[in-house]
Amino acid sequence: MKVIFILSAGHSGSTLLDILLDTHRQVIGVGEIHTFKKDSQVRCACGKAVQECRRWAPIINQVAVSPCGLKTKLKTKVEHFLNLDVYRYNNCPDVLIDKDAYIKTNEALFDEILKREEGQIIVDSSKSIERVELLSLSDKIEPIIVHLVRDTRAVTWSYMRKYKKKRHYLFIWLSHNIKIELLKYRVRAPAILVGYSEIVRQPQKTIDRIIRLAGLQPQDIIGEYQTVPHHQFGGNGMRFAPKDIIDDNAWRSEMPKWLQYVVFFFTGWLDLVYRLRMWIIK
Repeated sequence: MKVIFILSAGHSGSTLLDILLDTHRQVIGVGEIHTFKKDSQVRCACGKAVQECRRWAPIINQVAVSPCGLKTKLKTKVEHFLNLDVYRYNNCPDVLIDKDAYIKTNEALFDEILKREEGQIIVDSSKSIERVELLSLSDKIEPIIVHLVRDTRAVTWSYMRKYKKKRHYLFIWLSHNIKIELLKYRVRAPAILVGYSEIVRQPQKTIDRIIRLAGLQPQDIIGEYQTVPHHQFGGNGMRFAPKDIIDDNAWRSEMPKWLQYVVFFFTGWLDLVYRLRMWIIK
């Protein structure tokens, strides 16, 4: 089974990308599915509690999940860069993950989704690097990595504005994207680099690139994404009522200029590398 994994730093537009891909008739967007469990308080994108949703209610009763859930805890920087074989649950940080059991549970979950829906390919926007590392070991799952990148200053400011901590999030964009680069090197799965600005300016063309990489034929997305029903398990609030695609660039006026310069001084080199890569792709 083919699964498109969206990987990015937070606040980069992964929910929007999930919804756009989900509009394709052969694609099933499941949102941040690593929050899946029977007693989840997450609401489906259709607006209903997942226990009452047409898609999720039967699946929740069919797939048994560990009491610790499916969400993996972030590895430490040392564990990640040394590629240590250590995985823990986010909700049970002292419990090591049984890799075989974790993989089989996710295979069963994806199987149930494919049985009950018309699509051929699943989109998982959990954004968890550790999750992709684990599921890439599956004999059944064929990962396709969509590396989504947004301006380093936009992401950093979004974190700082939400959590009110400046120094803590200064390098979050850089560290997360370096981890994704290491993952792509280690997993060697088909991968594509996509820019948030690219989605905003040329949404149809961007989605078509991803769809072709997944082995499907493109179809009109932009004329339908706001009207077709969506059932993402998690993600940000826009999943409940997809809006017009506009560039969220409020950071340019809200973020202090000195902070923009500081962030770009330390992390902008990788941002420029990504811009060059995407320019070459065009």
